[in-house]
Amino acid sequence: MRSSAAVRWGGIAVEDYSIPACIIPHHEHLENFVHVVLSGNVTYEVFTGGKSLRFTAGPGTTFVLPRGTIDELRWHGPTHRVAVAVHPSLLIGALDETAGSVMWS
Repeated sequence: MRSSAAVRWGGIAVEDYSIPACIIPHHEHLENFVHVVLSGNVTYEVFTGGKSLRFTAGPGTTFVLPRGTIDELRWHGPTHRVAVAVHPSLLIGALDETAGSVMWS
């Protein structure tokens, strides 16, 4: 696994990892979260909100989860994935920076 943790970017964390089939235990996403599957064609199960959902993921499958999402996942095969956690302050700062530069016609 490669991680941006050592870089200490403000408001964003990036992880790149290849892992075998696994269970990701019950957890809460503390930040907004984007997850992209780079390789592997596998089925996976998501347990969230009292529901059990089953999907198939392949290269390009993308998850966008708001902070506060609580889930558990079971990946049934190996994958290579990139995960990005984005703190709300980074998004708000980006909006503030661009709000003054937008021109309306």
